[in-house]
Amino acid sequence: MSMRIDPQIKIDTAGIAMKIRKAAEKSLPEVTDHILKDTSQYVPYRSGTLDGSPEPPIYLGTKTEICWSTVYANYVYKGISKRGKPLKYNKHPHEKAVAEWCKRAKEIHLSDWNSTLNKSMREHFKNG
Repeated sequence: MSMRIDPQIKIDTAGIAMKIRKAAEKSLPEVTDHILKDTSQYVPYRSGTLDGSPEPPIYLGTKTEICWSTVYANYVYKGISKRGKPLKYNKHPHEKAVAEWCKRAKEIHLSDWNSTLNKSMREHFKNG
């Protein structure tokens, strides 16, 4: 005599997705701090005003926005003066200062940021 067993497994995918989203949202401040710390060394530095000017991060769900707020931040970021000439950056004290410092920091540090995010999300997912 054979018995047929028909197991049914139900997975609450919506609940899991919500828990992942909450873990990501809770992880953003830690990851953003890491990004700002790593990015700072690529920000051109004359008096320190630009480097010290990021606004408090804006958290948009699972995304964050970082904005340097000096009146000249945009053209310094692009590396071109108001007159259209290329900028030369002082390398002291930031030896790695470059235009588009966020892109450069991302090229170098993205894997570290992902590690920070993964570790933080695991903790928040586990602890609710």
